[in-house]
Amino acid sequence: MELEEVRLLIRQKLQNGHLPDHSMPILFGGPGDGEVCDGCGEPVLRGHLITEGIASTLNDSKPAQFHIKCFHVWDTERARRP
Repeated sequence: MELEEVRLLIRQKLQNGHLPDHSMPILFGGPGDGEVCDGCGEPVLRGHLITEGIASTLNDSKPAQFHIKCFHVWDTERARRP
């Protein structure tokens, strides 16, 4: 998926609440194993890196998982929001 497509998809997910719009105080990283990226919806394949973040410890929502590039786009886009 092209970067601009990812950017538009992540903007939509931020607007409709499918992605957190605040920072993630707890982050983990490691090799992918087929997990689905919450940013672009594509699998994070073996040999690629995944970033997993916990947006809040105050609820039971699952950690958000991203390709490294999708995490960067998410972090940039959420920081631009008013």
